Amino acid sequence: MKKCLLMSLVILMLCGTYVAQGQSIDMCTGDGISKKKIGYSEPAPGKIFLLIPVTVENQGYEEFPLSPYQFKLTVDKVKYDSAYLSYTMSQAGLVPLESVELQDGGKISGYISFEVPASTTDYELSYDTWAWEDYDVKLRKC
Repeated sequence: MKKCLLMSLVILMLCGTYVAQGQSIDMCTGDGISKKKIGYSEPAPGKIFLLIPVTVENQGYEEFPLSPYQFKLTVDKVKYDSAYLSYTMSQAGLVPLESVELQDGGKISGYISFEVPASTTDYELSYDTWAWEDYDVKLRKC
C-alpha cells in the first residue's frame, strides 16, 4: 500500500507544471466607466454596465489563451461574470477585448463589460485561466 501511495505521489509530481523564470502574463487595468445604456442595450433594473479597460501582454510563454469571459468582477463579496456586449460596445465606439491566442511578446487591449449593482463604487477584478498550465498572471492597476 505504501508503494502505491508513493507511486501516485511520483506521478502527481511528474504531471505538475513548471513556470520558467521570467515568464508572465501582464494584465494592466484602468478605471472602470459606468454606463446606464450602451447603444440599444440597457442593464437590468437597479444595475449599470461597468466597462473596464484592460491591456494584456504575453511575456515569455509560447502562447496564452485569452478570453474576456474568464474575467470575474467581485462586488460586495459577489462574483459577476462578464457581460456579452461586444457588438454593442463596438457600435458605441469602444473596442471590446477579444478572445485570442496571445503569442510570446503579443499585446492586446480592449474593454471588458460587467452588469453590476448601480451602487457599485468598489470592486476587484480577477482572471481564471481555465488551463492545465500554470501561468504567472500579474493583474495590476495601470
